[in-house]
Amino acid sequence: IVSFYSSIDFLPALEVFLYSFNSLSSDYPFILTVPTDKCTNTNELISSYKNIILKYPNIKWCIYTWPSIRPPSKVIYRWSKNWSKLHLWEMIKYKKLFYI
Repeated sequence: IVSFYSSIDFLPALEVFLYSFNSLSSDYPFILTVPTDKCTNTNELISSYKNIILKYPNIKWCIYTWPSIRPPSKVIYRWSKNWSKLHLWEMIKYKKLFYI
């Protein structure tokens, strides 16, 4: 299960998701992806996310950081974070990905 979080605003959603995911007793790992760019405080995001994830010791998890991809044209900044999701294609060590 892969999820992309680009701001602290998503912490409540992450907590709800992890609570639900934990109740499934799944063997699938939870992969959290976080952008790295000059406008995102990546270390703050990761430490905030770790504080929530550590509440659920039964979940196997890892965190990936992805550089933001700048689209070829001038677009709204927040769209560049969405382009960063293209890094999902680089996760070839997994047979299947379920992106949320």
